[in-house]
Amino acid sequence: LNLAVNKKAIYSALWRGRGGDTPFSYYYYPFNKGYSTDWKVPPHDPERAKKLLAEAGHAGGFEVKVNPYVQLVAQDGPDVMEAVALDWEKVGIKVKRVPEAASSYGPKIRLRKTDRRFSVYGSPPYDEPVAGWERVIHAKGAFNLLLDGIFDEEIDAAMREFDAGKRLKLTRDIGQKLYDGYHGVMLGMKSITWAMSRKVAGWQTLAYTPAETNYEHVSKSEGA
Repeated sequence: LNLAVNKKAIYSALWRGRGGDTPFSYYYYPFNKGYSTDWKVPPHDPERAKKLLAEAGHAGGFEVKVNPYVQLVAQDGPDVMEAVALDWEKVGIKVKRVPEAASSYGPKIRLRKTDRRFSVYGSPPYDEPVAGWERVIHAKGAFNLLLDGIFDEEIDAAMREFDAGKRLKLTRDIGQKLYDGYHGVMLGMKSITWAMSRKVAGWQTLAYTPAETNYEHVSKSEGA
C-alpha cells in the first residue's frame, strides 16, 4: 500500500511544493532526539506493489474502507485521502469511501465504536515521540489509530523512565520497530501553523476545522 501511493504528486499538486519526502517513523520528527537519518519514505513503485500483493495471495486485490472527511490536523485531508485511494485502485485495491465528519467520527474513535477505516492523520509536534504514541497508538489512548496495543508495554516503559538517556534508547527502539513494520502509509511532511505566542489571546478552532485555518478568529492579547 505504501509503494502504490505517488507521494511526489501529492507534494506538487496538493501541497503546492510546501512539503516533501522528509522521512519519519510515525510521529518521530527530525527535531526529536534519536531520529534516524536512515529512515526513508517508501518510493512510488506500483509494479512492485502489484507483485507483493500477488505474493501475499491478493492478486485480485481486496476491499478497504476510507473516511475522506476525517482530516485530523490536516486541512487538506479529504483531497489527500482521495489521491491515495485513486492510487490504490490502480493496483487493484477496492476502495469503499465511507465519509463521516470528524465532529461525529472523532468521538466514536475515542469510544472505540468504529470499524476499520483509513484516514489522513497529521501529528502535532510533540516534544518526544512517546507522548504522541501514548495518545494515538496505545490501546488506552484517546485515538488508537494504527495498532491493537502491541506496543503498549514498551510505550508504558518509556513513559515511566525518568533517565533521559535510557528513555531515549527505548524511544528510538520503538520508532525503529514502527518504521520496519509499515503500520501506516508514510506520505511525507509539510509545515502548518501550530504554535501561538503571548501576543495571542485565543484562537477558536473546531474539531472538524483544524488550526491551519480560522485565522479570522485569532484575537490579540492586551497591549499586543
